[in-house]
Amino acid sequence: MSNGGDYLKICMDIRLIIEGSCLPAIVGISRGEEVVQVIELDSHKQRSSDLVIAIQQLFRTVGATYSQCSEVICGLGPGSYTGLRVTLSAVKAMVYATGARFAGIESFVSWIPFQHPDPHHVAVIDSALKEKLFYRNYLRNSEGNWLLDNDLEIITGEESALRLSHADWITGPEAIRRQKSNPVPSIDRLKALVAATRIYPQLVHTDVWLAEPLYLRGSSAEENVKKA
Repeated sequence: MSNGGDYLKICMDIRLIIEGSCLPAIVGISRGEEVVQVIELDSHKQRSSDLVIAIQQLFRTVGATYSQCSEVICGLGPGSYTGLRVTLSAVKAMVYATGARFAGIESFVSWIPFQHPDPHHVAVIDSALKEKLFYRNYLRNSEGNWLLDNDLEIITGEESALRLSHADWITGPEAIRRQKSNPVPSIDRLKALVAATRIYPQLVHTDVWLAEPLYLRGSSAEENVKKA
């Protein structure tokens, strides 16, 4: 009986998933490991109050209460300065209010092609604005595990030509834009984020109060002040 009860609990567990590194930010909810509802925030509505409204709507839609939330999964960036700041603030409030577990992970990890057998050197890129890129390399070792190959960094367009030439797979939001491919559906982005926390627990941050968004640079306003 206990095994059946544990299985039922896993299936009914409510998890909140938030990816604020992209515009628009994405918030979803899962029952067990299955993402069942997703909301994209309006790109012009990136305030904490907008995110709270979206979260409330998700819980109402699936007929769940905050007390049923067992885990909050969050992409930590890199990406939108405003989106990351707002989402992590909301995540901390949610964890504090519910006592849910926290799982924060670098958003780029969710872009690694976990199931694809071919690539051994993957570069993940996204726009850092002003003709620059957020950039991270991952290498697959002989055991098939992906390892971080460099610090997460910002590179210029000129640097990217050489740096990316060494990769046998280039992915990430900016790669999708450059290839003029269809954007990855929001629900798939959240599924990949959840999968990344399960496949690479060693890369997961579990202390919400120590978690920091991966800005790598300040907001546009801060950078303009530095130039003044």
